[in-house]
Amino acid sequence: MRFVAGKYSPGHDWAAMLGFVIDGDHVGSTRLVSDYVGWTRRKTNMEGDWAPDRDCGLHEKLYRTCHRQGGRISRITILNLFLPMN
Repeated sequence: MRFVAGKYSPGHDWAAMLGFVIDGDHVGSTRLVSDYVGWTRRKTNMEGDWAPDRDCGLHEKLYRTCHRQGGRISRITILNLFLPMN
């Protein structure tokens, strides 16, 4: 929410978040986060869908979302990278 609200990276086009998967279940962790982001899409001003990212590399655990930032016209794309820690 801090990226979406404009507290972090106000007016920037891109941001990144890291998620550390400590239980070894990358698929389950990704699904939980994806579901939550989908349920809160209105609150987070999300445009489009949660999607695997293919433009910033071939990392299979990289996803993107796009949001209107701070209720303004500016949009921010957030890259979400899940890193296994087992």
